[in-house]
Amino acid sequence: MCRRANRIIVESQRDHYTAKIRDASGDPRHCWSEIRNTLHSTEPRIVRSPGESRKLSNDFATFFLNKLHNINTTIKQRIRCLHSDQLQSDAKHNVSVFTNIRPTTFKETLTVIRSMSSKSLPLDKIPTRALKSCPEMFAELITHSGNFFARSLIRLISATAVYLKVKYQQ
Repeated sequence: MCRRANRIIVESQRDHYTAKIRDASGDPRHCWSEIRNTLHSTEPRIVRSPGESRKLSNDFATFFLNKLHNINTTIKQRIRCLHSDQLQSDAKHNVSVFTNIRPTTFKETLTVIRSMSSKSLPLDKIPTRALKSCPEMFAELITHSGNFFARSLIRLISATAVYLKVKYQQ
């Protein structure tokens, strides 16, 4: 019911804005004005003072921290209600799960860099054209850092598993 209502609202908005732009299509200036109104680019930008920004940021952080705390508490309560042994539903493994992971090679990383699209996204820290301009140098750096990160992550996961096993066997 809610999805249907949402779909009808979205279709209605789309039809409304399409009609406004179509009606203005004879006058480029009026058409551009309608497009800007549709994209809400004519609305005034809200500029907050540093104090207001700090308060808003703290309010967001408090809200999400409370949300995560509540989720954590709820999960812990539900787990306690379900099992006396909290790891009862976990599969028992006698061998390390990560023994078959092999490090990435320089050649693999170089192949990936060379096969990348030339387009960069705004979120990319390093533009793709920079990676492709010096692929060997970046492949060496990426391979080394990726393998270091993977080894560290595997150690962390293994240590956490041992800790949980010891903690819940008591």
